[in-house]
Amino acid sequence: MSSAKFLICFLLAVVTAGIYWPVHRAEFVNYDDVDYVVENTHVRGGLTLDSVKWAFTTDHVGNWHPLTWLSHMTDVQLFGMNAGAHHAVNLLFHIANALLLLLLLERMTHALWPSAMVAALFAWHPLHVESVAWVAERKDVLSTLFGLMALWAYAEYAESAKRNYWWAALVCFALGLMAKPMLVTLPFVFLLLDYWPLKRPLRIPAIKEKLPFFMLSAASSIVTFAVQRHGGAVAALETVSFRHRVLNAVIAYATYLRKTFLPTDLAVIYPISAPRWWEAAIAFTLLLTISIAAIYLARSHPWLLVGWLWFLGMLIPVIGLVQVGSQSMADRYTYLPLVGIFIIVVWTAADVASSIAVLAVLLVLTSMQVRVWHDSQALFEHAIAVTRDNHIAHSILGRVFVNSGRFEEAQSHFEETLRIVPNSAEARVNLSRTHYNFGNALMKQNQLEPAIAHFAEAARLDPQMAEAQNNWAYALTLQGRLREAAEHYAAALRINPDLVEARLNAARLEEQLRGGR
Repeated sequence: MSSAKFLICFLLAVVTAGIYWPVHRAEFVNYDDVDYVVENTHVRGGLTLDSVKWAFTTDHVGNWHPLTWLSHMTDVQLFGMNAGAHHAVNLLFHIANALLLLLLLERMTHALWPSAMVAALFAWHPLHVESVAWVAERKDVLSTLFGLMALWAYAEYAESAKRNYWWAALVCFALGLMAKPMLVTLPFVFLLLDYWPLKRPLRIPAIKEKLPFFMLSAASSIVTFAVQRHGGAVAALETVSFRHRVLNAVIAYATYLRKTFLPTDLAVIYPISAPRWWEAAIAFTLLLTISIAAIYLARSHPWLLVGWLWFLGMLIPVIGLVQVGSQSMADRYTYLPLVGIFIIVVWTAADVASSIAVLAVLLVLTSMQVRVWHDSQALFEHAIAVTRDNHIAHSILGRVFVNSGRFEEAQSHFEETLRIVPNSAEARVNLSRTHYNFGNALMKQNQLEPAIAHFAEAARLDPQMAEAQNNWAYALTLQGRLREAAEHYAAALRINPDLVEARLNAARLEEQLRGGR
């Protein structure tokens, strides 16, 4: 390795570590981290024979990604539940990915400075903070590591025709799919690289050699769809219409582009909303214009077509045509696809002074975005501030406040969730539970009248909540309103005859009532 290349790699690693360093003080967040690590008994048990078996057989959280589970288990084995250490591992993977990308591009193009610029954009762009600063997105950085290794092995095979490199590419690709199945379109990237910069003729043998890769992609797609559908993550057409999906996909592509060049108002969740046809029309016109220009200029500027198709193709699995989850788009989906746009920008506009200025701005924006991920409250307050009618963020923030005993603030967020989605059963249950917890806190302080009001509201919002009826009755007992209390104990037992506390309380009350006759 030349001294210039070594120095660039060193600076890239050090600066990336520097801007992301605050993640070592970040907490687990109350969104997916709970399912992936915090309350996942298999992961919390570390690496055991049973946990490894579970990793390869589970469809937990609607995904089959055993290597991701093994990665989290290894973290727990090494660091316990130290959130900062889990975050630091994500960062190490991100740094490795940036270095791999630099060396891969330089290996294929023999252009050190443009390759370094693309790697720096990849490492320091604010859209990539979500993939690095979110423990549950280990699957992003891990799958990208294997994906880039597959591309490297393929580049070596394309130049040397040595079969062992082909096998290495296939194995790395398979491992990448086992970390996150979004890599299913990577074989198409192999074809793009054949066109530029590898400049291999697109003939039958070049296509045949990639058939095993496409077969792996097909198998991974089938497994992923089945697992997500079984887990209830795939929305039915009755819930999100095909027209809605197509319009949202077109708008999402254009929005990703806008946020690439103007990375502001980034949020952990962008809720689904009704797409406007005129927005979709403008977005489609933009995408079509860029596509035509890339095709027209392909002969003289081949990186335009390669970068553009890289971006479009790698986003296909998550663009929303198969709607998974409740988001319209997500920053994390851009982690590897944006490399295509970075290639276009850097190879087209080789202006060193402008590039340094752009990188300086990105460093500031990324540093600010990293701090948003410090804890759940900061994360979801930011999401609410930069999006409209974000019922998911309100609901999660409400649960965060419940966990910290801040019931009035929790109540306001659950009420806002119900304002945005009036028929949300989950929001009603959350609000009911908040009133119940609020009532318990007030009852401990002997504030019985307001406590009763909260228990009554909890029971109204969730008529199946036996605990609310029980505690309502207990508060009435403390006030001496025994006959009213008996009615609510009876209501609690009608809902849940096995509620032991209500049975005991009702029995004691009956003795009191008998003694008073």
